[in-house]
Amino acid sequence: MLDNEECFPHYACEYDKGPVADVLGKGETAFNKMKKVQDSLGGSTYSPFEDRDEWELAQWLINNINQWVTDEFLKLQVVGDHYRSNYKFMKTIDQLPTSTEWKCELVHAHGDDEDIGNDQGGDKDHTVGGEEMELWVHDPVACITELIGNPAFHGDIVYAPEKVYTDCQGSTQQYDEMWMGNWWWEMQRCLPSGGTVAPVILASDKTELSRFKGDKNAWPMYLSIGNLAKEVHRQPSRHTSMLVGYLPVSKLESFDDNLIGQHHLCHIRDVCVRSRPQSDHLRCRSSPMGSCRETLFCL
Repeated sequence: MLDNEECFPHYACEYDKGPVADVLGKGETAFNKMKKVQDSLGGSTYSPFEDRDEWELAQWLINNINQWVTDEFLKLQVVGDHYRSNYKFMKTIDQLPTSTEWKCELVHAHGDDEDIGNDQGGDKDHTVGGEEMELWVHDPVACITELIGNPAFHGDIVYAPEKVYTDCQGSTQQYDEMWMGNWWWEMQRCLPSGGTVAPVILASDKTELSRFKGDKNAWPMYLSIGNLAKEVHRQPSRHTSMLVGYLPVSKLESFDDNLIGQHHLCHIRDVCVRSRPQSDHLRCRSSPMGSCRETLFCL
């Protein structure tokens, strides 16, 4: 029997259809690799910065002011010889260890003006006024691997499903976490012996619309995993979500009928989200301590 935070009793039934999350070996987490890169830059805790003061200055500049103001600020005599220009400052920033690389894919939106005979410069679908949009993405599998391998989540990662009941007779099932759902239990039975599931959670927030170059906007998409408890997800300081991509935002200028354009844009976003495989099965460093396990990623 387990007790939750409200002191209501609940009874857990652990998965008993076979081994789950067998350790296959040891590997290097993304954070171990970042530490090696940092050590190669000089061994200082604040590399590539000289000391804590320089690091705090860089953090304040990045978080509070734009690059034009940064350039003006760094040219002031009172600042000293830290960087002297925004260009040198950004070159230092670029030396910081990074996670997965950004990739850009082009998505084409067809207009709704029909071009009979394709004699007016229309595209292969006989429409006029198509639009090319940029889809910026991280490799989602790499993001998931980094989340599972984050040392900050040691002790918080759940690998096996379980069924929880509010009574000892098992008549009323309780669903508080993702691993308590019947779906995870059934999915686990489909995996090879010793495998584990990593459910993928995607979220977007229109209020955080990002402006790119010129008049181009993008809608940020965030990724997290269901192996972490709700309590951990509710703490912003734990960084349980990663920015996995920017969905393109169109002004729908290639559509005469704006309603058709909006419907088409929703379809484009759905294509963007599902442009990656809905599931992937591979061996990865799926542990904050660097242990390797067979993991199925499910969207």
